Amino acid sequence: AVKAIATWGEARMVGFVEYFLTTSFERRDMDWNAAYGLARALVASDGPMSGAQLLEGFAPLFNNIEDVMCDLPKAGDHIAACIAGPVLDGTIVLSDVAEALRKAAPDGEEPGYCLAEGFALTLFAAVLARAQHMCDDADKVPALYAASGATLNDLRADCDKEDADVVPKLIAKLGLVGVA
Repeated sequence: AVKAIATWGEARMVGFVEYFLTTSFERRDMDWNAAYGLARALVASDGPMSGAQLLEGFAPLFNNIEDVMCDLPKAGDHIAACIAGPVLDGTIVLSDVAEALRKAAPDGEEPGYCLAEGFALTLFAAVLARAQHMCDDADKVPALYAASGATLNDLRADCDKEDADVVPKLIAKLGLVGVA
């Protein structure tokens, strides 16, 4: 699959990521581990895409995350898992994920809708949790998080700005270690 995709132009590769994920959510028999592996292979050092291009393919999903998660409650977990591998490999930087989520908004809404409504925090934390689950090195994800300069507190929804417990509760719920 990666060899075939490598023959495509950039726009087609980016479009494929969105199409692949969107149609995969609708499949009951989807092999999600294979999908996570494909996302990781596409941006591997010998892969045809950059991490920025992969995130560009995720952008339409980020923009419509409210609808996606409403229709498909597990979508956020699958999106996070597809991003976590490349984060661990260093082909996607957590600060780029945070920035993409900060900007995300459905058509007709101001940039930042995903952030204001709380989806940015939830999805970013899910990426961290999935990366920790995938990694044997307990210090790697906290180090990547610290190096990114992104913080969970900066991704809190407008309605959660006054609630100091939102981030600690999310950290506890997801079992995040070394991330504050």
